[in-house]
Amino acid sequence: MEKKQILLVDDEPCILDMMVWYLAADSEIYGIFRAGSAEEAMEIIERGQIFLVVADVNMPGMSGLDLLSAIRSRYPHIKVILMTGDKSADVRDEVQKSCCLHFLEKPLEMKDLRRMIAEEIRKKDEGFHGTLKNIQLNDLIQLCCQAAINTAIRVSKGEKEGMIFIRDGEIAHAVCADHVGENAFYEILGWKSGRFETLGEIFIPDVSIAKNWHHLLMDAARRVDEVSDLTPRPPSLKGKGEQKFPLSVSGRGQGEGLIRVLIADDSSMMCKVLTEILSSDKNIEVVGTAKNGEEAIKRIEELSPDLITLDVNMPVMDGVTALKHIMIKKPRPVVVLSSATEVSQINAADFLRLGAVDFLNKPIRSKDMDVQRRQIIRSVRLAATAKMDNFRRMKEPKILPDKDQAASGDQLCKSIIVINSGPG
Repeated sequence: MEKKQILLVDDEPCILDMMVWYLAADSEIYGIFRAGSAEEAMEIIERGQIFLVVADVNMPGMSGLDLLSAIRSRYPHIKVILMTGDKSADVRDEVQKSCCLHFLEKPLEMKDLRRMIAEEIRKKDEGFHGTLKNIQLNDLIQLCCQAAINTAIRVSKGEKEGMIFIRDGEIAHAVCADHVGENAFYEILGWKSGRFETLGEIFIPDVSIAKNWHHLLMDAARRVDEVSDLTPRPPSLKGKGEQKFPLSVSGRGQGEGLIRVLIADDSSMMCKVLTEILSSDKNIEVVGTAKNGEEAIKRIEELSPDLITLDVNMPVMDGVTALKHIMIKKPRPVVVLSSATEVSQINAADFLRLGAVDFLNKPIRSKDMDVQRRQIIRSVRLAATAKMDNFRRMKEPKILPDKDQAASGDQLCKSIIVINSGPG
């Protein structure tokens, strides 16, 4: 097998000599080229098959950052490690935004550089390279997080550009213009269209995001919903309106009145019981079953059911995670079914807050099955009339700081009014 080639770039000959001498110990696994400037480096790259470049940032003429930009645009497969002795905040910020593979500060720890290069050289070529079109950015992020990979996603829309960094399957950092962290992530997810590029495993400058990716995507979707609510819409013409989720049973014609239900439960016995119960009603059709949340999401794409019954505890993907995915990608009424001992009232409230229409106990043989059947059918038929366009994910309440509360001089309230509503 032909050895891979690396290129060392620095305008100081003594540093180049030191790196060549030290890295020569691994000459059996890679060859070494050297260049005293970025311009010379580009000439070498154009002539040969360079796998990895190690470059100084501060060089006369074309800088290391300029070299990285040129490599990214013309040879995106080449990996780049940047190094600098400049401690200034401006240079560090530029390097952090550059999307290099690694970033090292001078004076170099040569053993660290040698280890990084050896690790990259020994990595096996895995996976596919290609282009994805007509895919939503949040779908791409979900794929990366579910695969638990390390990568960065560069996103652009017109002159705007942002970066999302994923580490070990979690969103660790984001940057967009002057925004960093969660604000940058929400800014990028707020773009309705654009272009993206996955850059693979690169240097992550900082960990600025602590929330898990499910919560971030849900919150980003909520923010987009709120912006859409504030956008003026033209008045609809009578008779020419379009109903996004035609779930009302009463307004359907013959054959269209059936409520198409997907059952998600890891128990094949419970799937059978629920199928028998729901199919006993002439207005309900069970179109399929799924044994976990992940399979349920796939079946939703295939079957486009009107309503989903969702178990709480399932392998692979549980009910909470599945509900979040459903509400982001394919919003429709969800009725959560659980054993009485599985969840508390607090858990039930969490499901309703995330978008579930109703929360019921699973049927059990020790109770009157006819009563339970009527209750489940009634709840499913009622839930199917829910208008999903009216659903909004709850915002976290804003908590006033203690100083504001103290300054207000208000006394604690003696009573509170709670308003509750049914589905829809």
